[in-house]
Amino acid sequence: MGSITPNKMTLSRPEIFISATTKDLGTCRKIIKEALSTIECSPVEQTNFPPNAGTVREMLHKRIARCQAVIHLVGEVYGVEPQVQSKDKSRRSYTQMEYDIACELEIPVYIFICANGFPYDTHPAEDEEKRTLQQLHRDKLSRLDDLYEEIISRDDLEKRILALPIRVEQLRNDLYAALNELDNQRTIVRILADSNTRLQAEMAELKLTNAEIFNRAMTSTAERAGIAVSELVSIINLFVSAVRSNPGADFMDLALVDFAEKKFTSAASNAGLAANEAHAKRIAAEELVTHAINEVIAAKVQEREARKLEGQAFYAEKYFEEAIQAFEKALVITPQTEHPEGWADLQFNIGLAFNNLATISPSEDYAKYKQFAVAAYQTALQVYTREALPQGWAASKNNLAIALKDLAQTTEGISRDQLLAEAVAAYRAALEVRTRETLAARLGTDAEQPRYCPERSGIGSRRQ
Repeated sequence: MGSITPNKMTLSRPEIFISATTKDLGTCRKIIKEALSTIECSPVEQTNFPPNAGTVREMLHKRIARCQAVIHLVGEVYGVEPQVQSKDKSRRSYTQMEYDIACELEIPVYIFICANGFPYDTHPAEDEEKRTLQQLHRDKLSRLDDLYEEIISRDDLEKRILALPIRVEQLRNDLYAALNELDNQRTIVRILADSNTRLQAEMAELKLTNAEIFNRAMTSTAERAGIAVSELVSIINLFVSAVRSNPGADFMDLALVDFAEKKFTSAASNAGLAANEAHAKRIAAEELVTHAINEVIAAKVQEREARKLEGQAFYAEKYFEEAIQAFEKALVITPQTEHPEGWADLQFNIGLAFNNLATISPSEDYAKYKQFAVAAYQTALQVYTREALPQGWAASKNNLAIALKDLAQTTEGISRDQLLAEAVAAYRAALEVRTRETLAARLGTDAEQPRYCPERSGIGSRRQ
């Protein structure tokens, strides 16, 4: 299997490169892409090419090295080729070069050769030299015995691609195994770096050279991993080879390789670049999170105010059940710990709605709704304290007294006397704030303004 780039850790699908000429097999390329997606693979294509062969090879090498397999579909068309061919290599088209590079990288190649009579897309005829070059390529692949499949139609091609899941599953297993192996190798090098730093501090007085300290760090790392030093060296060499041969290796892997090779200045440089990249990603992610949180907060405020107004509108139309439902929905996004006063306002409004709902409901529901109103007012009083919110406290006490008095009319004996006593106590508590002096002051100040009394009219401010 070829090199695996570090970002493969986030992949859930193997990437498969599609190698096929476009003029005659463009429709087939689309069929392959759709079939690969169906079997949970990610199709990869290269459609734009520079004119220089050397540049093409470098670009294709990087692109194909990132994939776990290549599908090489071979028709009769040679296809487009670099305008400037390499002097030391035989003449090859882009598509043929893709096959060559996959072989060099030792990436699995699934070869499909179009049989005689295959329904190609309409395309202009090529010159005799190109037809000969393509036939030589077909003949070479045909001599690979069981390593290629011959297809007779587009439907046949689709069926063959869809029949790849067993091999794709092996690719996926190989991918995860390679990733796990690379992760283990990275961990070994990180342990080596930790050990080297610790030993440098502990052995500062021994005047050891950097090489001597590094060798001791190798021994310490091997002991910690429970392996021989020679095995540790082999593991590190494999990691170095994989990263150095991978054109897509990230800065962090390059830094680890530099450290393993004792190129500490270069390791610091690449680690710094890796940190800069991670820093930029972190800042961008934090900005997204902050934006999302602000959006959530703003949406909650809008939803809460809209639900509250919905309830108030229903209340104004005397649709008390609907009003209660709207207020209760608003409560869901109004936690007492975060919005205590808004939470208490909604509880007060629910009490008002239940109190009024009782008056228009069947007699058997009257007491139940009055009890709900009492409970809502008492709940609001958890926040409406005399010290913090005296007007809200007095309004809640007053309305609680009304509900208790009405509820007392539904029962007899001790229960009735107890409810009436509680109502009297609530009235008297309200009068501790609603004194003759405060009322006169309010009337004097607002003599020309119409007043809105929540305990009589319905829903409004409790702090008048």
